[in-house]
Amino acid sequence: MVLPNGADDRYMTKSIKITKSPTFFEKRKLVFGKDVSAETLDAYGDFLVGEGRLEESLEFYEKSKNADRLRGVLGTAVQEGDVCLFLRAKKLLKENATPQEWEKIAWNAESAGKLRFALTAYERAGNATKAQEIKAKIQGQGK
Repeated sequence: MVLPNGADDRYMTKSIKITKSPTFFEKRKLVFGKDVSAETLDAYGDFLVGEGRLEESLEFYEKSKNADRLRGVLGTAVQEGDVCLFLRAKKLLKENATPQEWEKIAWNAESAGKLRFALTAYERAGNATKAQEIKAKIQGQGK
């Protein structure tokens, strides 16, 4: 399976095969249960990544304490210019974002037409000039 951020499947769980998304109740038992193995949690997280459900995968990776997989989702967030996903992954990794990371997210978001994400990221990067350019683009779209 190819992950959305282009990583290959070398981090994917090999011994547990998940074939469908967990229901709400199954997910609750998995994420909040006491006797769930990290391998099982990672397998569900990997399945959800494969389905493009990155936000949900973070819950499983957080519970399994799998920093490598959290970083994989973080990389996808940067590539896609997804500020919300980026912030959540950074929080789970207990890391602060650097201005360089914000600039990269902003550029990727702008390139993808996600102007509000681009604006937020340029502001957090401290790039007032680009933030003003993006504000003007957003205002121009409203006319």
